[in-house]
Amino acid sequence: MKKFLILSISVLMVLSVLGIIGCDAEDEDVADNGDDEEEEQVEEIDYPTQEILIQAGHGAGGSTDLVMRTLAPYLQDRLGEPVVVENVPGAGGGVAAESMFAAEPDGYTLNNLNVPSYPSRDVFENFPSLEDATFIHGITGQEYPAVVVREDSGIEDLDDLVEYVEENEPVTYSTTNPPSNSGISSLMFQDAVGVDMQMVPYESGTEAIMACVGGHTEVAFGNIVSLRTVIEEEDLKLITYFAEEDSEEGVTRFAEKYPGYTLETAVGLMGPPGMDDAVVEILADAIGDTLQDEAFLEDAEGQFNVQGRSPEEWEEFTHGAYDFLMQYEDLILDFLED
Repeated sequence: MKKFLILSISVLMVLSVLGIIGCDAEDEDVADNGDDEEEEQVEEIDYPTQEILIQAGHGAGGSTDLVMRTLAPYLQDRLGEPVVVENVPGAGGGVAAESMFAAEPDGYTLNNLNVPSYPSRDVFENFPSLEDATFIHGITGQEYPAVVVREDSGIEDLDDLVEYVEENEPVTYSTTNPPSNSGISSLMFQDAVGVDMQMVPYESGTEAIMACVGGHTEVAFGNIVSLRTVIEEEDLKLITYFAEEDSEEGVTRFAEKYPGYTLETAVGLMGPPGMDDAVVEILADAIGDTLQDEAFLEDAEGQFNVQGRSPEEWEEFTHGAYDFLMQYEDLILDFLED
């Protein structure tokens, strides 16, 4: 009887312990379910609910402006709220950058990100650091600066241009002020050829190009995106370009004559530091979908080269530009210190 009583008590104790464990496990399940529900609530963010502003840090009509204004209506269709592009020129994009970095990280103020132009200004002009920026999506890629002259210049190709600048130093040229993409390419040209040219800097690529069209400068360096219209209209003649691979039929690529002198440019979007991951995902999905839209691709054709990059890919590509800049650090610093 005594053994039976002890056994009974032992069984009851075991059952009690199991019951407690079961309750704890059930409580944990409830807690876990609650956490899952909370995560789902965070992910189901109500965005957007108002106008989205994209600040283009350069003047109207330039390559950046063209990309942003082509993209905007397609984003508006997908997001269901107005997407407005505002030109905020000044300090080579610095005014727009300062404005964006000071904005609330709510996804309603975005900015173009030009690579390697912005990283170069980060390195050489103390722009707000991209370490703190929110990378949203890459839009264009595999583009490049190019060199043009007036159609009536008598210069037909790269060999002619090199001969001309060697015999007529200092030849004047227009571009956006280094360390812009086009400005860097002009320094690369002079370094490779071994000549000194006289820069006439402009705030926007469009102004620099039109200066050459109007005969105010003999040569212009600009993004191929901005140059296509004036080339097609035969106001200016394409002489060479800084791509890694052949892409302009009948025109000598600069690196064919001067190996290693290449410069790829790209444009994308960034936002203020600390943006919600869910907002970034909504924007990135909308942009990624747009970049596959046949109507958008038709609008972009002949104007800029579409190359989408996810937020992670866009950040990696941008940071890679710093390695490129270190190759030309002395060249750029020498110019800026003169």
